Amino acid sequence: MEMISQLSSGLCALLLAAALPAAAADNAVMDADFGRNGFVRVDSAQGDTAQDRAVGICPGPAGSQVLVGVRAESGMLTLARLLPDGSLDASYGVQGRVEYPIATPSGAPPRNLCLGDGRLDLAYTTPAGKIELLRIAASGQPDAAFGSGGRVGIDPAALPGSNSGFMTLRGADRGTGGEILLSGELGGSGIGDGRAALIRVNANGTLRDSRLLSGGTHAYGGYIAAAGYAPNGDLWIAGISRQDAGGNAGWCFTWFRQVLDGVNLAGDAVELGPVGPWVYSVHGGRMVRPGVMALGMHLYASAGGVKVPRLQILRATDSHEVELPLIAGYGEMAGSALNLVVMAGGERVMYAASLSGADGIYLARVNVGSDSTGDGLDAAFGRNGATVVAMPGQPPGCDAADVPMQWFARLSLWDDQPVFVGTVAADCQAASARDLLVGRISRVTDRIFRGDFGP
Repeated sequence: MEMISQLSSGLCALLLAAALPAAAADNAVMDADFGRNGFVRVDSAQGDTAQDRAVGICPGPAGSQVLVGVRAESGMLTLARLLPDGSLDASYGVQGRVEYPIATPSGAPPRNLCLGDGRLDLAYTTPAGKIELLRIAASGQPDAAFGSGGRVGIDPAALPGSNSGFMTLRGADRGTGGEILLSGELGGSGIGDGRAALIRVNANGTLRDSRLLSGGTHAYGGYIAAAGYAPNGDLWIAGISRQDAGGNAGWCFTWFRQVLDGVNLAGDAVELGPVGPWVYSVHGGRMVRPGVMALGMHLYASAGGVKVPRLQILRATDSHEVELPLIAGYGEMAGSALNLVVMAGGERVMYAASLSGADGIYLARVNVGSDSTGDGLDAAFGRNGATVVAMPGQPPGCDAADVPMQWFARLSLWDDQPVFVGTVAADCQAASARDLLVGRISRVTDRIFRGDFGP
């Protein structure tokens, strides 16, 4: 689990969060026509290990989906193409899988951007601290027309104004005309104490430009987690900023938004969230519709405090924090496994995050109004706007003392159906082997999801 670095033990008392009534996990929302009770397990052609990690999923041809996973200790990339019923597509690679080595991803999880028809971009930090961007063709192999043999390497030390050769990737977004927006943190000894960084890559893989934030509001560090263009061509960047809360409170972290000129990345006007004895942890964002951005966040009062879910809605003229409730009987938000999916017409977003322990996946559906008065939980979803979906339990024959391993990675869409990917224990010992997991939510439950795919 990632922890914000250098937190003061004097940070405020435990944050008390509103809770919905206790309830069993709502697996009735899972699509029974997909795999087994809505879930499909996929193992590596090289055999399962404890280092297998799901990354994301992207649409393939004829209603299929391409699951993306990596093996942390060796950098082996695993791609598996699934048919609409969840079975492996035997015409793809070898028995439905394509595998080959890449630079071992380091630091934060890799980020994928979907291009359609099984094509995708995969961005990650290498062990040397460089950013690598891999474009994958419909065959699953690197796209030779992109960069050098399908790969583009970016050396952070070569960026104008850089003082570090190591960048941790925190976000990847699609810009205009196929442009790729890479965001994260340059240098630093922990999460949030480096320099917030943005890199723009042209559609053909050439480097367009970059912007590193420092001084003023950003004097103490931070990172960028999301970027997107406003209707007037400005580029909005958002993430966390490390601030001095003063007195005994010590350091705190809060969200920020900065508006840059879309042509030359100039601009220093910053909107800053509350600065006080608490921590906002931003784990990604999306442009919901033109001129509206949503940030997925956790909020907690100390390094050991309860992490509660939050959604920040940013508009050109205002911003609004939406409180999302914990559900009684379940744990807090876990680590940084959190992301958002935009729903039909840009009127709603789905917030998805891991819960601590093996409690499953927390889901909340939020209305995004024309102004802040229309923002809030969609009570028609789940239990007054939120629910929990449990991942599959331990394999048959496991001892009750064995602790199941469950790790949520990404929420996306399969046509108009929500689909999430993650990692689960392949046997009774969670530390020994893991499977990649795909879970699909029933079409009847969420007919209003739109048919495009985000990162």
